[in-house]
Order: sequence, then C-alpha cells, then structure tokens
Amino acid sequence: MVIEKEFMDEKFKVIKKKADSFVDRILWGVFGLLISQTTYIGVGTYVIFSWDIMEPQAYLINLGNAILVYAGFCYGNLSYKGLNIVESMKRLRIEKICKQEGFDLEKYEELGRKIMEFKTRH
Repeated sequence: MVIEKEFMDEKFKVIKKKADSFVDRILWGVFGLLISQTTYIGVGTYVIFSWDIMEPQAYLINLGNAILVYAGFCYGNLSYKGLNIVESMKRLRIEKICKQEGFDLEKYEELGRKIMEFKTRH
C-alpha cells in the first residue's frame, strides 16, 4: 500500500505542477487584461477623449467583466466552502488532468487517508 502510494505521489506531483502553472497563467492573464482595461480608461479619459465619451465605454467594460466572472462561476460549477477561489480552480484542473491521464484520484486520496489512519493508530 505504501509503495503504491509513493508511486502515485510522483505522478500526482507532476499533475499538480501542471494544474498550478495553468491556473497561474490564467490569473496573470486576467491581471494583464484588467491592467490594460484600466490603462485604456485612464488614458482615454484624461489624454485622448473626455469622460463624456469614456463613461459608456467604462460601464460596458465593467459590465462585460461582471458577466464573464459570472459565466466562469456557472461554467466552473465551483464550490467555495472552505476553499478560496484559486484553490478551487486548481482542484478542478487537477481533476481534469487526472481524468485525461487516467490517474485514479479517488484511489490516491483513499490511500492517503488509510496511511494517515494507520499512523494515528500506531
């Protein structure tokens, strides 16, 4: 049981690293998008145009962001009880990668629980 868990640990580390890098790329991409939107609104308001022209654009940009976030929550079907958003995103990605690579995540977690129970008893 312990040998099987150690073998699965190595594969899980690779899967976790893939999931972490994917979620990090998403978060940095969203950060870059928000910075570019803020820059566009600021430059458009104070340098190129005026607030009369930029106000509807700023409203629509913010509305679009809200709709995209809501759609992401609905599509991701995330549960945020006790977890933060990043951990939930990573967990979803780990589950997807495990399914793609044929890694039995339930068996891995069950082995981990059995080993912890054994250690606490002895």
